[in-house]
Amino acid sequence: MSATRSPKVSERVAPKPADPQPQKKKHDHDDDGPDFSTLLRAWVESHRASLLDSLRRLGKQPIGSFFTCLVMAVALSLPMGLSLLLNNVERLGGSWQRAAQISLYLNIDASAKDGESLRDDIKNLPGVADAEYISRDQALEEFQQQSGLGEALKELPQNPLPGVVLVTPNEVDKPALEALRQKLAEMPKVQQAQLDLVWVERLAAILKLGDRFVFGLTVLLVSALLLVIGNTIRLHIENRRTEIEVIKLVGGTDSYVRRPFLYMGALYGFGAGILSWGVLAFGLDWLNDAVVGLAGLYGSDFALAGVPVADGLSLLLGAVLLGYIGAWIAVARHLRELAPK
Repeated sequence: MSATRSPKVSERVAPKPADPQPQKKKHDHDDDGPDFSTLLRAWVESHRASLLDSLRRLGKQPIGSFFTCLVMAVALSLPMGLSLLLNNVERLGGSWQRAAQISLYLNIDASAKDGESLRDDIKNLPGVADAEYISRDQALEEFQQQSGLGEALKELPQNPLPGVVLVTPNEVDKPALEALRQKLAEMPKVQQAQLDLVWVERLAAILKLGDRFVFGLTVLLVSALLLVIGNTIRLHIENRRTEIEVIKLVGGTDSYVRRPFLYMGALYGFGAGILSWGVLAFGLDWLNDAVVGLAGLYGSDFALAGVPVADGLSLLLGAVLLGYIGAWIAVARHLRELAPK
């Protein structure tokens, strides 16, 4: 019996030590997430997919998308066109600046050499665009032609008119012109410096009125553009409401939901900017024929300048930003309503 005795209870209960297992070598990057290059590729792919999806959806409705861009383009063209017209009007520099010319009447004893030397000195002064010297004899000849008193003036014993230096300023600004006039009045051989401030004030008031009108119109039309793009994006959101709710139900983030609509708004803005640039270029070219004909009647070679490339690019960038902002506002307003119920 001793040979068949069962082992002790402690021997039956106590577990045998397990065979030692080789420890796995830990790597520092096992617990880390995806690396930066993977995240960057995923981010780029997500944006590319959103952009292509927006292009595809706009391409499905070409007529509607075109007219939406056209409405935006017209709204963009109005303030930009008025601003370009004002810039072209200001390019009539000779006419505007001659209205603000400073007339320097020299002393009677000032010679032609003194007048020419003074003219050259004035041209080098800051704030002066040009200076022209009119001698005593030339002034008398012009006065005889314009007044019709040629025979009477010939009877005078000597020329009573002084030499004159006409100074054309760089800009039409009343305080700057007054400071320039005082500076010129203190120069040698100058008896009197005269400036017609009434013309300057009228010109400044006209330009200020034009700038304010363009600014006010720009604010109104930008607000209208935001409403247009916001309403358009809202319609796209309503058409995809069920799809968006499903995306949010499976864990889609707000930024993921928002991204296609932001690209759509930017694309609307880009199309509107291109159309607006074309409308402005065509409109200015169409008006230029009439302007050249009118200027020719007055002996001028003035012509309207086209849309500068810098202004065109600014218009395009502004249109894209407006489309982006309008889409952002529309999506932010309706995003809370799109939560799954």
